[in-house]
Amino acid sequence: MTQLSRTWRSFVNWLMARNIVGPKELIPAAVIAALVVAWLVIRRHRGWTRTVAICAGVGAVVGVIAWFLGEKVLNLTLGPMPMLGRIWVVAFFIGLGLVVANFRWSTWRRKVAAVLAAVVLLGATVLAVNKAYQINTTLGALLGRVPANPITLPSQPTSSPSHHEDFDGAHWVAPADMPAKGQAGNQYLPGKVSGFHPRSASIYLPPAALVANAPKLPVVVFMMGQPGTPDAPLFKDQLDGIAAAHNGLSPIVVFVDQLGNPNVDTLCLDTQKFGNVETYINTDVVNWVRENLNVALHNSGCRCGLNPPASRSARAM
Repeated sequence: MTQLSRTWRSFVNWLMARNIVGPKELIPAAVIAALVVAWLVIRRHRGWTRTVAICAGVGAVVGVIAWFLGEKVLNLTLGPMPMLGRIWVVAFFIGLGLVVANFRWSTWRRKVAAVLAAVVLLGATVLAVNKAYQINTTLGALLGRVPANPITLPSQPTSSPSHHEDFDGAHWVAPADMPAKGQAGNQYLPGKVSGFHPRSASIYLPPAALVANAPKLPVVVFMMGQPGTPDAPLFKDQLDGIAAAHNGLSPIVVFVDQLGNPNVDTLCLDTQKFGNVETYINTDVVNWVRENLNVALHNSGCRCGLNPPASRSARAM
């Protein structure tokens, strides 16, 4: 049973880490969706062309109404939806119209297949809309689940003249065994003081942080917006580019979770409703970084993906 659980956990972790925005994933999804639409449309029956046209037309109208209500009236998209997303939303409802059409003059097998076709079209639409926003790169990120990809933290170097707080990068000489790229992975940062229960953080270590007797580097703390998932691999190529341009030197970047639940906007505040998030960021995260990462304490920063703090009245939520 233990081995079965491990196998299942490994499969889930593998699935959550799958890329969902690259051509290798999206092109097959688009081809499958096109084949499903072709299956829904191609059928021999008297009056079938008229039925398809009516159902597709009604689906298009419903799709436009759904888009307008969701974006313009209810603001479910939290701002304007990219044009690609709008097109796919309307296309999905057209597909639903074709699914409904297949319930007429059909066997129960075709009806079941039509329902499965609707599921396929929904999945393709979700992938396309996600691609339009360019935020969630993995299935785990899309579902608000941080894939299990633990990072191995380098041991803290012993103090030496080259490891004082005022490290001068201009005189840094990269050792021959320094890796060409940095590492990114997950690490749970507990809310020891705040009592807040976050999802795992995601950490990027530049090449200079991975060598023996590594220099103390600046640290930048990021928070994704809401909804959002701490995802250092999303920015790893850009961060590796910064390091490559500076002889392996780059800030250590920590993507922390200020939400706990991706469906909740905590406003980065201490509240009765959502927990002591402000204390978690300002105390627990800071303490963990100081204790576990080789950072220059006087050259650090915090970048938050949220709006500016709300008024004091919001703290009483």
